Amino acid sequence: GGHFRSDMDGAVPAMERSGECIAYITRSLEHGCRLARLAALVASAGDRMVYVLHGRNHTPTGEAVAKLRPQGRVRLVRQPLVVPSSPWGLFGGKFVGYSKAAFVLWLLRSHTSCHRAWQIEDDVFFTGPWSALFNAYSADESHIIASTIHHPSTSYFAHERTCFINITTRCRSAEDRSLTAVVWPLLRMSHAVASEIARALTTQRAKGFHEALLAPLCERAAWCSLSHLRPEHLGSMVAGHSSASKRKQSPFASPVLARRAYHPAKCEADPGLGELARTWLHLQQNSSM
Repeated sequence: GGHFRSDMDGAVPAMERSGECIAYITRSLEHGCRLARLAALVASAGDRMVYVLHGRNHTPTGEAVAKLRPQGRVRLVRQPLVVPSSPWGLFGGKFVGYSKAAFVLWLLRSHTSCHRAWQIEDDVFFTGPWSALFNAYSADESHIIASTIHHPSTSYFAHERTCFINITTRCRSAEDRSLTAVVWPLLRMSHAVASEIARALTTQRAKGFHEALLAPLCERAAWCSLSHLRPEHLGSMVAGHSSASKRKQSPFASPVLARRAYHPAKCEADPGLGELARTWLHLQQNSSM
């Protein structure tokens, strides 16, 4: 591999300036399961740049980085600082490590000028080359592509009480009192949406947890559009947060289907997922495209 460039290396090649990027969210890069899964993503992302947004207290080793090829398609970025007492703190969420807020801040501030980015958390597993997923939506200009959960007026959502799109307006729809929650582990977001989130939080005095706030902000912005990840790309995509119980559960529903996304699929639950990622990638690359 060639010289590995970090986020401190300055100017970005012109081909990246208006492209689609990948943001992989992880606390740390380590040898073994998690690193192998990231390597499968980098190897199968096509011509997209993969930004590894790692924990602020973690410095990846050169040995680990060397396993990510092609190296010209990888950048390491320390997650932006999220101040817990700021509006970004509630948006990110103390118990999920503020990584969602860090992703939005990265997309907002990024010198790469990516016009949109896929956010992939490190416990999302895709059974095949990731480009098969990304390419399926490449012609879709929607500002958000994600799975959602509809909460009708009769359905209680834990985060609705703290969700406001401005200082006085709650996130639930004024018409039918429904609320659409976004499943965050795997989604695509435009730079314009990141800007809208920042504007709402900083000038409109909006507040709320990311799952609750994102769709209402988009619904109330006339320019914003939201498309759904299609069923043929989803295995089992469960929202939720890290806990000891989730780490122990089986990551896959049965049967496991090709070219589907699964969450949560944690290396803590199955250290063999790194090798499995390599296996799925090679199987699908060698099958008919």
